Amino acid sequence: MTPAPQQCPPAPGGQQTLTMPAMPLKKIVCLIMLLSVSLYTLVELAVQRTVIMPSFMRLEREQALKDLRRCTEAINRELHHLDTQATDRSAWDDTSNYVADRNESYKKTNLNHESLVNANLNMMCIFNNRRELTDALLRSGDSTRRVNDLAGILDVDLNLLLEHKTLTDSRCGLVQTTMGVMLTTESLLCATI
Repeated sequence: MTPAPQQCPPAPGGQQTLTMPAMPLKKIVCLIMLLSVSLYTLVELAVQRTVIMPSFMRLEREQALKDLRRCTEAINRELHHLDTQATDRSAWDDTSNYVADRNESYKKTNLNHESLVNANLNMMCIFNNRRELTDALLRSGDSTRRVNDLAGILDVDLNLLLEHKTLTDSRCGLVQTTMGVMLTTESLLCATI
């Protein structure tokens, strides 16, 4: 129950003033604490949103870009290594001869599971100059199988992959397959004349 306001004696000039009842000290302390905590929370929130959060976001963005550059560099190194292997194999006269005559000795020696494992490849395809698939091997884990049609494996137009502007042109990139994204490189066969 709150006490009724007290009447003060009349002030000079005949006016009477009302005074508020005296608040207990406990309530005053609680009110000051509540206002202090509320003010601190608002200031803390403002500092976090205007100073700390933008700095944190900038740092996160810089780290993400740094990680992305490292991933891109790693992919480019792997593509360069893969391109070197494709260029080397395409320069072999034996590979050109295989495309022309499909000799079994080349197939047994170079187009087998061990060749893919040793070269760290999951797939190897050889096309003739009419862009027809001559031979293809697909490795999955410990097994390798021959593939006659790439339509169910590669989700890309083969004409785009096999298009070369010059005889020494090679193409590298990433291709979506049914097994996931695959690093690819294409190089033209260059037979010695």
